Amino acid sequence: YCIQTLPSYDSSTSLPSHLTSHLLWLSSLETSGLLFTGGSTSSVLGENLYIIRSKTFKEAEAIAMEDPWCRECCTTFRVYEYKVEWGKVGVCVKVGGGEYRLE
Repeated sequence: YCIQTLPSYDSSTSLPSHLTSHLLWLSSLETSGLLFTGGSTSSVLGENLYIIRSKTFKEAEAIAMEDPWCRECCTTFRVYEYKVEWGKVGVCVKVGGGEYRLE
């Protein structure tokens, strides 16, 4: 599924104050294997796309609602079904203190 976030009306002052908790949320999604990829869609803070691994639309919505920016009404979100049909995927394996990449 794809989650698109957009800044809420006049959230320019509240977004930066919740940035650390938002980044920790993203890190936890990555650690748990739920976040496939994501990033900004513009130079505007709060405009993002995330590709997540979830089994259902409702599960994807629940994940989006856990975002501190969404909880604090700094951003709104939309969830879309998404199928990976083109492109390449690299593999990163972390074992002990080492990291190994296959591309």
